[in-house]
Amino acid sequence: MVDYKKEIEKMISDLKNENPNREIDFKEDYILDVNGTKIEVSILDIKEPMEKDDEKTNINKMQILFKTKDGYVLIAEVTEDNEIMIDAEGIKKQV
Repeated sequence: MVDYKKEIEKMISDLKNENPNREIDFKEDYILDVNGTKIEVSILDIKEPMEKDDEKTNINKMQILFKTKDGYVLIAEVTEDNEIMIDAEGIKKQV
């Protein structure tokens, strides 16, 4: 049986190892509506501080996760430009 809490903790830890200054929030029980089909998802909300033109700013990204019996699967990411990047591998795992 999957320990979902440990899996999320590991995902957050891996993201923080890449950049310790990242602020990461995990949010559950969101409903994603895709053409009338409602899908329950979880979100990793990632704020990454950076300096641009001597000003401090945050790059905001979100990873959209689908919870399966085998664990969480990344299905999409919302970039700092508010573009949705579908993760084809994650989607294939769910079909």
